[in-house]
Amino acid sequence: MDRARLTDVLLHAGWLLFFAGIPFSGLSAPGILLILIHWAVARPQLPPAALANPRTAAAVKWYRIAVFGLLAAYAAGLAVAASPVDALGAGLGNGLLLLFGAVYAFRLEVANPGWWRRYLWVVPLSGAVHAGIGIAQYLESGTRVMGVHSNPNAYATVLLAALYLGVAALVQYGGRRRWLAVPYAAVMAAGLLVTGSRGAWVGALAGAAVFGALALRGVWRANRRRALAAGAAGLVLAGLAVGAVYAAADAPMQRRMASIFDLNANQDRVVLYQTMWDLISDNPVLGVGVNNIKHRFAEYQGDRGGPVFGIAHNYFLQSLGETGIVGTVFLLLLWFVWLYYGLPPVGAPAPRLLLYSLAVALLVRDQFDGALTIFYLAFLLNWLGGTLTAAAAERRAET
Repeated sequence: MDRARLTDVLLHAGWLLFFAGIPFSGLSAPGILLILIHWAVARPQLPPAALANPRTAAAVKWYRIAVFGLLAAYAAGLAVAASPVDALGAGLGNGLLLLFGAVYAFRLEVANPGWWRRYLWVVPLSGAVHAGIGIAQYLESGTRVMGVHSNPNAYATVLLAALYLGVAALVQYGGRRRWLAVPYAAVMAAGLLVTGSRGAWVGALAGAAVFGALALRGVWRANRRRALAAGAAGLVLAGLAVGAVYAAADAPMQRRMASIFDLNANQDRVVLYQTMWDLISDNPVLGVGVNNIKHRFAEYQGDRGGPVFGIAHNYFLQSLGETGIVGTVFLLLLWFVWLYYGLPPVGAPAPRLLLYSLAVALLVRDQFDGALTIFYLAFLLNWLGGTLTAAAAERRAET
């Protein structure tokens, strides 16, 4: 098999297997392996003409600063880590994914904008299957469900990703087929509901709000009164939908929903965040090292008691705890690059709006958990970030 044929096989098989497996998280591993091999074999290059676009050049510069800053923070954390082996392993894994997004995903999107759309068709199939498993589990047990995962929160996160990616796959079709996105979204929303994962619920709603705002920008430019009316109608419909779901839910599910706003029902998180704040206050500059919170958590618990946590259950507290102020500054810069340069222009196709909305949904969702520390989901996140940021290069052709 010649090199060109090999790279084509790796590209097509890798991404198809990845998207087929991501609704099950770990089942995306074969696809990830092939994609990484494709990265090594194909070594995609940034077209020289791309850097002639000042916006692209700026995106590349700040993306590199963010990534290499984080890599330096991981390296510096080795000196303060209680377990340098854990810090080194996690740092290498995180570093690989950061480079994957900044190099491979970014360059692939610049060279061939929207290439990923042809592989999304498989997500609605595997996503609906996994959501169906959870719904069946709930009908049998009446309690929070986990699908094929070990906990409901991880299950909810992959369903959240499958919701947005699957809808992105379906809305790009023509004619009546695009309306399949409506029943698919309903099935996925039901699957998310029965996980009882409040962070995923909030993330899904945040992503939906972002998608609505992005979709309304074109209307706003054409007719502000119509945009305001459409936005108000959307808010009313969203409120009615949430109210209908709450009214249809059983009593335990209703209590779970109401607990989002009840501080007393979230004391475990309050205690965890207090302990993390004490840890961060004692280690403000470099943190305690990547994947080392579990080694230092107990010494900051004091008389609070409770379990020893290995993650902060909050994305930015996790960063402050592991890499301190230094690493968190570069993490914030990374997200600025992703969200600023990746912001789809007015008139961008719906699948790209949904990818952006998914990135926001995952960020909001992880303010209450640590799902993005899972390798498969971190891979997805860095692909999203690199792909969205490459939109800086596409804007010249679109405007």
